[in-house]
Amino acid sequence: LDRRMLAELVGSEELRDLLDGDALVSLELELQALDDRWRAKSVGAAHDLLRRLGDLSPAELAVRVGPGVDVTELLVDRRAVRVRIAGEERLIASEDAGRYRDGVGVPPPPGLPEAFLTPVDDALLQLIRRWGRTHGPFVAREPAARFGLGVGAVDEVLQRLAEEGRLERGEFRPDGVEREWCDVEVLRVLRQRSLAVLRHQVEPTSAEALARFLPAWQGVMAPAPAVGSIGQAGGLDRLYEVIGQLQGVPLAASVLERSMIGTAVVDR
Repeated sequence: LDRRMLAELVGSEELRDLLDGDALVSLELELQALDDRWRAKSVGAAHDLLRRLGDLSPAELAVRVGPGVDVTELLVDRRAVRVRIAGEERLIASEDAGRYRDGVGVPPPPGLPEAFLTPVDDALLQLIRRWGRTHGPFVAREPAARFGLGVGAVDEVLQRLAEEGRLERGEFRPDGVEREWCDVEVLRVLRQRSLAVLRHQVEPTSAEALARFLPAWQGVMAPAPAVGSIGQAGGLDRLYEVIGQLQGVPLAASVLERSMIGTAVVDR
């Protein structure tokens, strides 16, 4: 269900019991390019990773590239530069220099083209928006710690993104204990994958198996050796069992007695 529809139906935004934990782990590995299928296999692809994921430490970038990819070429060609964010050395794409300067106060290194240093409107919003697109459900203190900012400043930006319909807030992580933020597209994919898991768990049985089961369950097969066993049997116990099976069925009592109970219960 859509989250808003769910809230209307049950008065809650809680999705913890509906989202699959394994699906979330797999999705987060993909979003962060930590799945083998998404690793950068060339220097150009490594540059694209920085553009898509944002700042990465040298170690973080190294685990996201394939063997034989020399990321130092990015620095030599000035396609990426070293900066310090939250007291840690990070690599950013040169195109993001102005965005990090205006968003989190990171001074760009000298020698970059002026086109990369033009003022950027809503720079912090853009950085946090990118954070949301590349992470699963998160709390405000996580991007705040990543960018070396106060939680209050980040929370204000998250509220703006929620008002714009780019983020949702609720209880999403199966193992979580507080309300999280989540990008709407990430949440959509997570719901789809969780639903696929559930559908796989309840795959329909074959028509032949259903045809064997229903007559036995309804008690219209050959007589069974004992009361209460699957098959046709009699006595008060069997009558009570049949009434329990039929409760809620919109049939007249005369029809139940003549056609249903009489078929499923043998006189003793």
